[in-house]
Amino acid sequence: MKRTSASSRPRRSGLAPPRKKSCSQCEKSKVRCDLAKPTCSRCKTRKTNCQYPAVVGPKHHAYSHPDVLSSIPVTEDIPSVSAEIGSAGETFKIPAICLTKPDMSTDMDFEHLDLVPMANADEILDRWTRPYLNMSTASVPKAFPPYTIQYITRILKSYVSKLNSSAVPPFIHHQQVTGNVPPILANCFSLVRSWLNRMPGNEKIIQRQILREMRKIYDQGPQSCEIDRLCAFQAYLIYMMAIFSSSFEEGALEDDTELESHIRLQGIGFYCAKTGITSEAEELNNRPKWESYIITSAKRRTLFTMYLLSSVYNFKMGLPNFVAEELRGAFLPDGSRLWGQHNRAAWEQAYHAHLSRWPDGKLEISELWRDSETGSAARQERIERWLEFADEFGTALFAVCAHIHGC
Repeated sequence: MKRTSASSRPRRSGLAPPRKKSCSQCEKSKVRCDLAKPTCSRCKTRKTNCQYPAVVGPKHHAYSHPDVLSSIPVTEDIPSVSAEIGSAGETFKIPAICLTKPDMSTDMDFEHLDLVPMANADEILDRWTRPYLNMSTASVPKAFPPYTIQYITRILKSYVSKLNSSAVPPFIHHQQVTGNVPPILANCFSLVRSWLNRMPGNEKIIQRQILREMRKIYDQGPQSCEIDRLCAFQAYLIYMMAIFSSSFEEGALEDDTELESHIRLQGIGFYCAKTGITSEAEELNNRPKWESYIITSAKRRTLFTMYLLSSVYNFKMGLPNFVAEELRGAFLPDGSRLWGQHNRAAWEQAYHAHLSRWPDGKLEISELWRDSETGSAARQERIERWLEFADEFGTALFAVCAHIHGC
């Protein structure tokens, strides 16, 4: 297997030079460092102070926020690899065209939508800084019992495992994968299946391939079309859940690689959310276009999943978690009677039935958080009305909120 040398690879514009791959003591002694964190084996044996060189942040990037660039670490460029790992070994070209019609037979139109831009979307981009900025303030973090974290981790792993049985995670709408699956998702599904069915000895090969695909998604920047932007967000999130759910238990990746990927995920999520996670019709409690419903519902589900993953990561790193105030007012996931409809006419009929049940407007995620109305008869009635038709994703989200905030 031929690898491209680091000196012959073209350097991406906007990226810093590769980090030194050894601690200061091993570099000084000119010996190989095994890169163990927080102390390498040599320093541990010699009982010397083990320090790694500081990480330099990248220059401006389309997914980056100018105020936090200097804090974002960068991993070294991943070498090109080729190996027999099934269909994941193929090279996939992600087209720049807008994938507006995943299924031509349903006459879907994802270009003319009535989305309402998210006013405080910047808080999604900067959310990774909150544990660091709020640790010395009076902000009260959410209390995550260890068993709740275990529950979330198992749920996220089950979403990834669905790909092994030709199902998709519950934040991807079936219309996204009906007919011609968008290449960015098809590539993701293929690679993740290879990861789930990996054989001993090829873990690192597939992991590098996944990390390279994650970098491709990030480097291509935000897509102009809503459906493409959503698919990119979902693919990156699935990759994260696949390889980092293993690292939670096995310590498979370096901490800076995990942090970098979480920062980039939130950047991709920000660009997906800022164009709108609700539609004008939804906010007026009217029936939206089916396409607008698919996009906004899938965006909210994907965002909620990203926040669950972020909570697990912060807990693992010993960092506090705080209430996602930027999502206050976001509608909770609808059950399968709406989300699961496979044709426009059936969905429109189901939505009219939904409106008759919810004349007071959809239930919001913030209604599951603790406040002065928690436990009131009015709040209980709305929650129970929503739970009556909630699907597996909705009930999992409710369970987490109930563990933390009570109900």
